[in-house]
Amino acid sequence: MRKAIIPAAILIIVAGLGCDLFSIPPGGDGDDQGEWQEPLTPRAVIEDIQWCYNNANGPFYSILLDADNFVFYFDPWDVQHEDLPISWLYDDEVEATQNLFDKVGAANIDLTLDFSESGDTEPGTYDTTFDIPNVRYSLLVTVTEEDIIYKAEAHANFTLSKFQDNTGLMRWWLTIWSDKVTW
Repeated sequence: MRKAIIPAAILIIVAGLGCDLFSIPPGGDGDDQGEWQEPLTPRAVIEDIQWCYNNANGPFYSILLDADNFVFYFDPWDVQHEDLPISWLYDDEVEATQNLFDKVGAANIDLTLDFSESGDTEPGTYDTTFDIPNVRYSLLVTVTEEDIIYKAEAHANFTLSKFQDNTGLMRWWLTIWSDKVTW
């Protein structure tokens, strides 16, 4: 069974499904995972997603997504072959991710992002939306009780929007996350 995208992996882990067994990954113990950044640039938001996964921090994760407009689009192959929905919204994403964090903890999650294929990751001064395409990722999730490791390797395209938060600060939120397993 192919475990190819982060939310699909979350669904499968939370549901207790899966049949792939991989070797135990190095790292992923929540140590040396960088620092939390204020979400003042699009890249900072995406790097903070990595930080949230590697530290199993659901509350911080939830503030990176635009609660009113966030949509996650599953890869079409996974929709067709894994019986996944085409997309889901903020509440589903936050709930599934928090369930993952609660189930396995930071010591059992290792998310790595690679921006080398993304091009420019900094918007212009007056941009209020910005795309960061082709972010390669690798996610390893260990479910110790079941002696299973889920591995997801793919690309993601991100669309972010800039607007004022409730404190008056202009900041960036993730509004669209499109998983791209197949090209």
